[in-house]
Parts: sequence; structure tokens; C-alpha cells
Amino acid sequence: MATTRANILLVEDDMNLAFVTKDNLENKGYAVQHCSDGISCLELFNKEQFDLCLLDVMLPKMDGIALAGKMREKDKNIPIIFVTAKSMLEDKISGFKVGGDDYITKPFSIDELLFKIEVFLKRSVVAAPGAGAEISGSGKADDCQWIIRKHILATQRTCIESKKIFC
Repeated sequence: MATTRANILLVEDDMNLAFVTKDNLENKGYAVQHCSDGISCLELFNKEQFDLCLLDVMLPKMDGIALAGKMREKDKNIPIIFVTAKSMLEDKISGFKVGGDDYITKPFSIDELLFKIEVFLKRSVVAAPGAGAEISGSGKADDCQWIIRKHILATQRTCIESKKIFC
């Protein structure tokens, strides 16, 4: 098995789908913690640090939309991908309004999910949760500098780091 690359929170009440999804993600090197209802997920989310969340919408005890809203209160930057059977436009809009970053309808391709996870994790390396970005330079394409600073999170998960990238 590959080295662990990121910590993912999977919230899915269908145990068969959760098993298959978790297994595929772990085979790709991700650490995955699974919850089957909204309340236990929120408790775990408040105790531990995650790099990305995969949420079903129709969950027992607290639905995924309400759960995402609670997660956004704690962490405004964590990527949230809804993975759900609810495919109506209104459902998708509700997910985006509460702070979801993407929305995949079931049945879904595990390969598509993996690509989406990779995209969000790449972006969170540049702008980690709690990170601020400063832009300096003349604004000309040949000499603009992006200075990225990662700040220490409350959980002490990341270190202060500065990096210059010339574009």
C-alpha cells in the first residue's frame, strides 16, 4: 500500500458503498475515517484534523447540508465534496450555498472521485486551511511574485513556511 497522502473524512450511511469507497481511497494511499451519521461525524470533525470531507446528503441524525454548514463554522477552507443520490438542481444549489465545493451524484465513477480529490488537495497545498496569501510585484506577468504563507493551525498540523513562486 502507498504512503498516506491525506486524511479524508467519509460520511456515508450505506455501509456497502462506504466500504467500497473507503477501500479504494485507502488503496490509493489516503487515510480514511468513516462515519455513518451526521452527529458522529460532527463530533469526530471537531476532535481531529482532516484534509477533505466527502459527505452524503441524506444522512441519519443530521443531513449532509446541515452538517456542511456546521463544518464551515469551524473551518472555512476545508474542501467539501457532496456524494449523493440527490440530483435535482435545487439540491445541488443548496449544497453549494452552504459551502460545498463540488457535488457528485450516485452512482459515480471512483476514478472521477479520485481526480476531484486530487484537484482539491493540490489547491489546499497552495492555500492550506487557515493560510493567507499575499500578492506582490508590479502586476506584470514576467515579474509577479506570489508569496504564500502557511500559518500554524490550532492543531499545529502545519508549520510556518514561505515560498516564492515566479510566474
